[in-house]
Amino acid sequence: MMFGKDQIVKLVIEGLNCEECVKTVSNLLQKAGVEILDINPETGDVKIKGTPISIDMVKKLIESAGYKIKEFNQQD
Repeated sequence: MMFGKDQIVKLVIEGLNCEECVKTVSNLLQKAGVEILDINPETGDVKIKGTPISIDMVKKLIESAGYKIKEFNQQD
């Protein structure tokens, strides 16, 4: 599944619970051209948008850092 440049996707990432975790995930996603709109380390909620990219690629990037996506929702 792909999401486009202007689409916002909300992720819930398991294990994203400290500022160092936020930096790690932010850096990985930004290098892939994904814009971070909001990250809440208390809940693991992440809102992103960016270049056309597959949710599978986002999942692989996040899992490569040792985290897991618990859920995701595309927002209009």
